[in-house]
Amino acid sequence: MVLTTISPGFVTIEEAWLTFAFFPLVVILAVSADKLNERVQNAKKTKSELEDEERENKIKQQKFNLRQIAHNKGEDYVIKAAQGIHMPD
Repeated sequence: MVLTTISPGFVTIEEAWLTFAFFPLVVILAVSADKLNERVQNAKKTKSELEDEERENKIKQQKFNLRQIAHNKGEDYVIKAAQGIHMPD
């Protein structure tokens, strides 16, 4: 609208500064709205849904830890450890 009515074809310094000033405000509002929406959605979840989500997050963390061990010590180490074969550190 500004480029067609107030200053057709070019952006003035004032318009540029206003855009620059309002951008962080729009970002803050978007993040706040997203966090509020997440809280509302979490409040609607049942106890079993929250437990399932917590269980899934725990499994993801365990998988991440195993990947880190596999990366540091090798996949064979993780496989043997899962099979119960003692591996010296």
